[in-house]
Amino acid sequence: MVKIIFQTLLDVKYEKEIKNYIKYLLHALNIQQHLNIVVTGDKRIQKLHKKYFNYDTTTDVISFHSYGIKNFLGEVVINIEFAKRECEKRKMSLGEELCRYVTHGVLHILGYRDDKSKFKKIMWRKQEELLKKYFIKNI
Repeated sequence: MVKIIFQTLLDVKYEKEIKNYIKYLLHALNIQQHLNIVVTGDKRIQKLHKKYFNYDTTTDVISFHSYGIKNFLGEVVINIEFAKRECEKRKMSLGEELCRYVTHGVLHILGYRDDKSKFKKIMWRKQEELLKKYFIKNI
């Protein structure tokens, strides 16, 4: 149901945490389609950001909807290097930051938006609610 593609090295404990979190997330959102998660770095995500969104910058996460491919939700590309920088700034674990990116990408695929403040509030509230339920339950 979920395929995780590692284009960069990731500590096994974070790999396991992401896999467990994705199972929880798909169940919590009642998603039964296939999903790809790609873990990559700054250079690769910057190329994708430029090619598909015309921004020549790195970013934390990019998601792609399947648009009609049967039983396939889409693909979420998360940037491990961006996550490492962010989790240091925000004083949180790398695992939690990566899970945040997965959640954010999946919510985008499901139609949540963050391009305007009113939509961003709704999306971020849902994102943080999902993360909080998981991490409180699994501490």
